[in-house]
Amino acid sequence: MTETYVGVDVSKGWIDVYDPQRGSFRVDMERAALRAFARSLKNRSVTIVLEATGGYERGLLVALEAAGLVPAPSSFCHWPVMRV
Repeated sequence: MTETYVGVDVSKGWIDVYDPQRGSFRVDMERAALRAFARSLKNRSVTIVLEATGGYERGLLVALEAAGLVPAPSSFCHWPVMRV
């Protein structure tokens, strides 16, 4: 099985996503929208590459963790230790 890489760029009000199967799209930075996005990836063989800056990624990290997903950060030095 070939693994798919899904790229996510995080900003204050939304995330921009590129998924080779779904194309480019934007998700609002709201809890329900982030959880729906995370659930949509749950049963696929994907690696989520996350460009995280400024702490805005925290809501997305919580949603991904709730779905049992662990993203691959593109810059490790920006990631806080998450305690949920």
